[in-house]
Amino acid sequence: MMNFSVLPPEINSARMFVGAGPGPMLSAAAAWDGLAAELQAAATSFSSVTSELAGAAWQGPASAAMAAAAAPYMGWLTAAAVQAGGAAGQARAMVSAFEAAQAATVQPIMVALNRNAFVRMVLTNWFGQNCLAIAGAEAEYEQMWAQDVAAMAGYHGCASAVAARLTPFQRMLQSLPGQVSASAPAAAPAGPDIALSMFGTTLFQSGTAHATSGFGGVALAVGANSNATANTTMLTPGLGSFATAIGNNNTAVANGTLCTATVLGNYSNATGGFGGLGSTAFVTGDHSGASAGFSNRDFGNLAAVSGNYSSALAGSGSGNAAVTFGNDNTVRAGGNPAVAGGATSNLNLGFAQGNNSNVMAGTLTNNSSNANVAGVFLGNHSLANAIDGNANVAAAVSATNGHAQAGSGNANVAGVYAGTGCSAQAGSGNFNAAGVSGLLPGTNNLTANALGSLKTTFKFLPPALDFLGP
Repeated sequence: MMNFSVLPPEINSARMFVGAGPGPMLSAAAAWDGLAAELQAAATSFSSVTSELAGAAWQGPASAAMAAAAAPYMGWLTAAAVQAGGAAGQARAMVSAFEAAQAATVQPIMVALNRNAFVRMVLTNWFGQNCLAIAGAEAEYEQMWAQDVAAMAGYHGCASAVAARLTPFQRMLQSLPGQVSASAPAAAPAGPDIALSMFGTTLFQSGTAHATSGFGGVALAVGANSNATANTTMLTPGLGSFATAIGNNNTAVANGTLCTATVLGNYSNATGGFGGLGSTAFVTGDHSGASAGFSNRDFGNLAAVSGNYSSALAGSGSGNAAVTFGNDNTVRAGGNPAVAGGATSNLNLGFAQGNNSNVMAGTLTNNSSNANVAGVFLGNHSLANAIDGNANVAAAVSATNGHAQAGSGNANVAGVYAGTGCSAQAGSGNFNAAGVSGLLPGTNNLTANALGSLKTTFKFLPPALDFLGP
């Protein structure tokens, strides 16, 4: 029997939430029900045929010998039908036990959040100001441990009781005339795909999941072919970083100090840190990626993705945030890591909510660009760029195929609201504003440009109303 009390909630919780869940057991119950019905039908047909032969068409000693030989087979068919029906009922009982245990188990993400908060508070407890909060986090963790142990112990008890009520079919088969007793060794069941590594030590590894950590790192991987790595690069040492990959074929990498990389989905990746401080990369969805921080100079960057086939990049600077909700979106905030020797860009925000959109806040060149904001809100197939300058704002709201660009200067604003195929561009200088509103009929495919300095252009209805600044 597994002693669940010695396993931390990171493992007990992960075990209850990884894998196919109750689906295969429900399918097995349905299959056993079908087998029971077929066996009962076969027993009824077999009994009918032998009774008819022995009672009418075939008389004599040979008929009596046939009936005597057939009786054990008919009895086995009947007993097998009953046992198959019982196996179906036990499979459903196992499903109920699993669902009850899973409901009583702490969610893995809650355990990860608790440990992340605990490490952060310990590392920042310079004057003892976090002592009460640290004690509270530890008490909550111990409660999670006890809750998981109770859930697993209850599940083990129910599962053992269900298994004890099952009768192996081999006992019936061996009772048939001429039956040769034989038993083949059963293949050992594959273990769950779970790996946990803390501070350079692998605490648990099973299946195809892999977790690797260095000093001050915690890595947890749950799912087939998933990998989690925390603080393993000597060139970017750090402390208190967490890498968590939950799902199949995921990769989570956290290198730095107080950096976090979390993946919940499949075929996705998250990278937080690169030796920096306090960067976070979070992905929930499939085939998506998030990267926060691109060098050991970067700190406080956030890259978050909720959706499929999307990406978020935040870094080459500090205090940048790239966030996307939806599918097939690309968001970038900060400097351009592809430009060799490029300057850092700080406090940039890129946001996309919708599908098939692109957002960029920061710089395309090797110049520093700070405090830019670019966003697509409730729109599809749209683009918003606030780049190559400072304090630029570009927004596309409720637009389809909209294009808003502000930059190549400072304090420029470009906005597109509703409509289809509308464009607003402000830049090539300072203090420009361009806006397009597509609320009214006929406002599609409009363009408003404010290029130069101190120029303002707004377009609402054809013919467009252009307002020029001094």
